[in-house]
Amino acid sequence: MIIWFTGLSASGKSTVAEELMKLIPGSCLLDGDTIRGYTHNQDFSPKGRKAHIESVLLEAININDASHVIVSLVSPYRDSRELGKRSCKKDFLEVYMDTPLEVCKERDYKGIYTSGYTNIAGVDSVYEPPLNPEVIIKGEEPDEAARIIYRKMADMALWS
Repeated sequence: MIIWFTGLSASGKSTVAEELMKLIPGSCLLDGDTIRGYTHNQDFSPKGRKAHIESVLLEAININDASHVIVSLVSPYRDSRELGKRSCKKDFLEVYMDTPLEVCKERDYKGIYTSGYTNIAGVDSVYEPPLNPEVIIKGEEPDEAARIIYRKMADMALWS
């Protein structure tokens, strides 16, 4: 199964994803910061973002044959996330980190919001919140958020 985290930068995606990994032995994490570092893909234009998301989706689908995959990306476009749902059918769980922009700016340890960067999702570039995510995390502590997601996975009987 693929568990796909989406939300603004500094919304808590990576933190909760790491907590979820503790509950799912043998799972694999594809984190946006790490992946961009490996690929050196720094194109944050809409076209660049879509290409990046689709390449991560393909990688997640390939890895998913061997383990559960946790993906943590801003992934600002609904159509890109919907592609994941269509591609994986019932084996795709979308987690929306519904964290207000003001809170994300306060947590911004990477300096994204104060750096002068452009194409920041939710600031000067679009972020389309999911319409029907399987899980919405809104302010829960990371360990509790991970347990909520884990329970939803069990409720949906998605274990392979």
